[in-house]
Amino acid sequence: MTGDLIFIRRNTGFGIKDVITYRDPTQHTVTHRIVKTQLQPNGSLDFVTKGDNNEDEDQYTTQLSSVLGVHWFTIPKIGYGLVYLRSFMGIVVMISLFAGWIISDLVWQELNQQAKKAISENRGA
Repeated sequence: MTGDLIFIRRNTGFGIKDVITYRDPTQHTVTHRIVKTQLQPNGSLDFVTKGDNNEDEDQYTTQLSSVLGVHWFTIPKIGYGLVYLRSFMGIVVMISLFAGWIISDLVWQELNQQAKKAISENRGA
């Protein structure tokens, strides 16, 4: 599903109904299901693919050399978070959280030092 993070493994043993990740003709990385195979005149075997949420097959065939791997396992919906983290607002939020963590750590250290100083002064009085 859109937004899922998938892990692939290199594997040459796949066929119809398997989900593969490959480079399309425009060199984008795509993950679709193999719906059928086509034997080319030169003897190579190409794959006809289709997205699970698409009604039509892809307008191109995929050669074995373009396949990056076959689906191994999925973590649902985490891809949306990764896309957000790469956005401008996601970067601003991450930098703000990191800066807040550093500042709070510095404040905590300063408060600890003041508390230790007050304790030592009270013991000496």
